[in-house]
Amino acid sequence: MINTSALGVRPSNTLSVPSQTANISSANTLAGLSSASSPALADSFSLQSPQTLQVPTANQSFSLSSLLQGWFNWPPNNNNGDAAATQKLQQPAFAATDVNQFTPQAFPSASPMTPAAPKPTNEGQLLLDASKTMLKRGVVDTAKAAATYVDPSVRQVVPDPRLRTALALLQGTAAEGGISSVKNGDYASIRFSPFPNETGSAVVVTEVGQTKPTILVNERYQYEDPRILSQLLSNEFTHSDQNIGQREELISSVISSSVYAQFVKEDPSLAQSGTELTRRTNTQLMALLNSRDAEGDIRLLTSSGNVYPNGNPLANFGAAFNIQSGPDTPGNAYIRQTLANLTGQSFSGANFNLNTINNVDQHIDNAFSPSEWVAVANALKLQT
Repeated sequence: MINTSALGVRPSNTLSVPSQTANISSANTLAGLSSASSPALADSFSLQSPQTLQVPTANQSFSLSSLLQGWFNWPPNNNNGDAAATQKLQQPAFAATDVNQFTPQAFPSASPMTPAAPKPTNEGQLLLDASKTMLKRGVVDTAKAAATYVDPSVRQVVPDPRLRTALALLQGTAAEGGISSVKNGDYASIRFSPFPNETGSAVVVTEVGQTKPTILVNERYQYEDPRILSQLLSNEFTHSDQNIGQREELISSVISSSVYAQFVKEDPSLAQSGTELTRRTNTQLMALLNSRDAEGDIRLLTSSGNVYPNGNPLANFGAAFNIQSGPDTPGNAYIRQTLANLTGQSFSGANFNLNTINNVDQHIDNAFSPSEWVAVANALKLQT
């Protein structure tokens, strides 16, 4: 059994889950949202006599790209402050200033955890919130995300608007290849489902009568922020079947933590929601942030001490997984592209094995600049 509880997450590949389809209502398409059907959305864009919110197609040429980047100051200049940030990263592991943003498994004095409170699904608000995130990545990625959301083939696989929003939000991240996995028909379904004893966050199963895998997300977390659900999907897309080894789990956890780090970098308040899944995700990201070598580079298998200072001991991010015992498992196109995006290295033909882990260990620091890593640590209220 993988000791993922040390990272604040529960094993996701050992569940027996029901196969019935959740009762999920169909949602309106983004292109069909009018001022009458969603006045709050129309008002938020200050539309004059709006009829339909028009969504540009993904292959449209955008002459406003540079102008919008100027308005939003995006992407930021990552060079400023990197020398000072590197000095901070060379210091011992950053301690938590508020343990209640993390799990009791890592910090026994932390408060009990509860999932996000139930609330009605407001598709207009989902799309408005998603647009605020996507516009920080530029108008082209925003258009591609919108096209994903309204794509009929995507809707068929991901009918719930919350999960479909989470999928679209992967556009412009290192894990955007997960969108292609869905569009290419790699999965039969992605949906919420009840989990036995409320254990686990998501699981990949092949249901009776299906030849393609299904991603089931614990319905306990159905009211979480779509960005939290997005990083969860980025983890599950690494799994092509139910034959999941500890080396595979380590790589999938690195990917989801890195995707979450981008969301937190874009909106630091995301890390402070205090919900159960957010705290689990914070705890895993804290382990990655504190797995650093003497030069201050982020690593997987190295640290200067306990990655949870004043908490339960964990030597480094990789120590939560018994990778020495194997087994190796086959990789897929998604992990090869995602790892290349994160590290700048080639992962052609890579599988889930020690060679891949060592390559990621040496280069995961490239995912962000030193100042960006420190900014993420500050968002988690770590003592930098």
